Amino acid sequence: MTDTEPQDVAPGVKKPGRPPKRTWKDLTPQERTGSILTGLIQLTLAAIAWTDLARRPAKYVRGPKPLWALAITINFVGPVSYFIFGRLPDRAAQRRKRRAKR
Repeated sequence: MTDTEPQDVAPGVKKPGRPPKRTWKDLTPQERTGSILTGLIQLTLAAIAWTDLARRPAKYVRGPKPLWALAITINFVGPVSYFIFGRLPDRAAQRRKRRAKR
């Protein structure tokens, strides 16, 4: 028998190699709160990124807008990548920066 073949394990005996799956009921209140907060932060970042992408003219976005809309769906990486790499500064933002420096 090789390592990749399933091995028969008697009922009630823990299978080697993997911890048992945990359900929502198995989580502590702190873990539940952390999961909820993480999800809310992720959804908020995605909503802000999609709103910005929808309102921003295509000439101020690096690459095709549909591709960025799809990329934003990828956990935290998508929205953060859009904000760092996908947006080009528009002229109004540049004027505000110049005025603030005076």
